[in-house]
Amino acid sequence: MSYNFKYEFGTGEVLSGTLNGELQDDLDTVLVTDVLMVTFTGLPGTTFQTDLLSNVVSLSGAAHSFSTIAPDAGLAGFSLPVSSFFGPYAIVGIPEDYFYLGEFYIPERWSLTHTVVEPATFTLFGLGLAGLGLARRKKA
Repeated sequence: MSYNFKYEFGTGEVLSGTLNGELQDDLDTVLVTDVLMVTFTGLPGTTFQTDLLSNVVSLSGAAHSFSTIAPDAGLAGFSLPVSSFFGPYAIVGIPEDYFYLGEFYIPERWSLTHTVVEPATFTLFGLGLAGLGLARRKKA
């Protein structure tokens, strides 16, 4: 299943993207299978590493271990959250621009939502099926 994720930092920058994952029996935890896209408003156009180092997110934001592999070859990376001496931390790192943003992780700034197919897509699909049915009926 596909999900959209978003974390808003206290400074206003937003880390967001799309991931695939499997909702677990607790109906909160999602095991991430892959990250499809990541964007960051702090430095638009930044290419992010999408290889996972840790792959657990939650709908509530309470249980996370969501990180891409450390930045490599100029690619940016992120961790939500990182355990530190002071507590959980949210980090975005973009080495080629010498940009690092970190703050205490706040679950209320996290959102994870299912991606849904637009109703117009269903309408077009239905019209296509109806057209095929009419065409077949005319041939008979």
